[in-house]
Amino acid sequence: MTIKTPTTSNNILLSVCVPTYNRDVLLKKMFDSIGFDYIDNIEIIVVDDGSEDSTRKLCEEYKNKYNLKYIYQKNLGRSHALRLSILNASGSYVIIMDSDDVFIKNGISVIVKSLLKPSNYICEKNIAGMVFLCGDENYDLIGKSFDSEKATGNILRDVADFDIYGDKKEVIRLDILKKFMYTPYESEKRMATSILWNRISYEFDVINVNKIVALKKYCDDGLGKNINYVRMLSCKSSSLFYSETLNSHGIVYSSYRY
Repeated sequence: MTIKTPTTSNNILLSVCVPTYNRDVLLKKMFDSIGFDYIDNIEIIVVDDGSEDSTRKLCEEYKNKYNLKYIYQKNLGRSHALRLSILNASGSYVIIMDSDDVFIKNGISVIVKSLLKPSNYICEKNIAGMVFLCGDENYDLIGKSFDSEKATGNILRDVADFDIYGDKKEVIRLDILKKFMYTPYESEKRMATSILWNRISYEFDVINVNKIVALKKYCDDGLGKNINYVRMLSCKSSSLFYSETLNSHGIVYSSYRY
């Protein structure tokens, strides 16, 4: 299925950015979950963070099915890999998928149709993109849904003032992501993606969509289950996140609890 009216000169509406490290089996499941709806308008950018498994071979195989870019870097960490994937994207919008995430059936279609729906406010200057919901392996909602369907929200304010917690799937304009892109510290492997969302929230709102489009699996050796330990190992990055969040107090959000 192809979009009739291209949104960019190269037809790419959505870039799926995937930082990965030694996850070839899970990465295959993620690839397969994309499906072939709107395939001419989607690209996948995989940045291999120094994997020692069959990730490179797998990506070479899937180049025959998808518009897939494979980039290898030495093991620097997820933040460096994610940044590189976004800088190499060419779509109008970007969605970040970890290699242990998968799209639900028709998840891509829901995203693309939502972006193209004439009645939404996606084209307004103050809108950075759309935010969708995530489920766990049992298809149960992770965290809390939005208060209303397709309402304008703000990523930082929604968390701070409305307690909309839990992993979400942000689909954000590429030009805005590049404008607010972080620069990871060379000595640290993790910089919170929330730094990006916080910076974007200072100037832009989003459209919240109460639909699950992807499922997340929290591996025992992944960042999610070891977040406190990872934060300690990346103390400069963690300090940057908290300082920027605190300094925005009164500008974007006003929650005393937050």
